[in-house]
Amino acid sequence: MDEVLAEPADSGDQSLEPEQDLTGVELLEYRYLRLAAEQRFPNQSASSLARSLSPGTGFTEGTARKYLKPIIDKHS
Repeated sequence: MDEVLAEPADSGDQSLEPEQDLTGVELLEYRYLRLAAEQRFPNQSASSLARSLSPGTGFTEGTARKYLKPIIDKHS
């Protein structure tokens, strides 16, 4: 039974890996999709989303906002 419990823990660790492998627009989209529906646009402004999602992407807040528009449209 210990082995069965160990497997989900390993799977949980793997859920963090995709973000480490993503950059730029892919990372913005990944982070956006992980937000709960009430945290997404239109419940949060694009500026607010860009501010919270841009760190570590290599984008300024303004550039992140520009790239978020098509992501928001795609997933609305």
